[in-house]
Amino acid sequence: MNKTATRWIAIIGIAGLMIFFAVKRWGGSDSNSQSTMEASASPGLPGEASSGFPVDVQILHSERLVDLLTVSGTLEADETVNVSSEIAGKVQRIYFTEGAFVKAGQVLAKLDDADLQAELTKVEFQRDLAQQQETRRKQLLEKGGLSQEEYDQALTELNTYEAEIELLKVRIGKTSIHAPFSGKIGFRLISEGSYLSPGTQVAQLVKSSPIKIAFSVPERYSTKMVRGLPITYTVEGLDDTLYASVYATRPTIDPETRTLGVKARGTNPNGVLAPGTFATVTVQLDEYPRALMIPNRAVMPQREKQVVYRFNQGKAEAVDIKTGIRLSDRVQVLNGLSEGDTLIVSGLIQMSPGQEVTLNE
Repeated sequence: MNKTATRWIAIIGIAGLMIFFAVKRWGGSDSNSQSTMEASASPGLPGEASSGFPVDVQILHSERLVDLLTVSGTLEADETVNVSSEIAGKVQRIYFTEGAFVKAGQVLAKLDDADLQAELTKVEFQRDLAQQQETRRKQLLEKGGLSQEEYDQALTELNTYEAEIELLKVRIGKTSIHAPFSGKIGFRLISEGSYLSPGTQVAQLVKSSPIKIAFSVPERYSTKMVRGLPITYTVEGLDDTLYASVYATRPTIDPETRTLGVKARGTNPNGVLAPGTFATVTVQLDEYPRALMIPNRAVMPQREKQVVYRFNQGKAEAVDIKTGIRLSDRVQVLNGLSEGDTLIVSGLIQMSPGQEVTLNE
């Protein structure tokens, strides 16, 4: 074979290869284009695309609601008195121990009564002599040997001495200082040998069983503070919940604080509660056995009304409601919603009445 023939065979082979690769490329492009068009034309899966605004909801159920009022209070003694001397005198003896429990009528201190006792003895002798004179004159009066006026003078003198004796006995009795009621005696403010003037304080006596609880409530609750209303309270240092009942209220509302003063009384087991202690008082005002409670965040204030959004057939329905008792994170609905309603609780700022919504899982 000559060189010219060989050259033509090489040229024909190269041209054939170029035509083969060109056809292969054009055929693949058409196939890929067809696959892309088919994928674009295929419909999406259900739930992959939606025009509704996603929201969270809550199904409403009724529950028991107790309306509680919590206020601050102070424990007070049932009785408190500053024991003092009624007469002047020197302290002869002290009969109580500081901080101890004393009984009603117990002698706490004794003043020196020697001068009063001597005065009593003197007057008793005078009374005896006047008694003898009154007896003799009475006999003479009955015999007509004495006028009625002379007898009356003797009788008056006798009665005067009797009255002086009674007065001295009262004064001697006051030299003994007694406890007016049972309770805990405080620190003594006198010493043996000290001289007391009338009104000088000896010690403070406190009766703390039962214990009183003083507190105040806003005036809107004043009509509910009736005698016998039960309350609970707690104090620092005790884990137990304590119980008491209202026994008195002030006759008027405080015009400065707009509150009503209330006092309750409860037991003081083992005397562990001390007057002056701070107390947290809880009063049960009302009880609702079937109340509807919704989150505070679900309520949208609008001018003079309150609005919530209810899920209704895929749309947000605006509902006017009236609220009642408000807790820290929830509020009572009095009307506008019913048990079983589906309440929308998220996305409320962007919400508008009639807007299409979808439920989040």
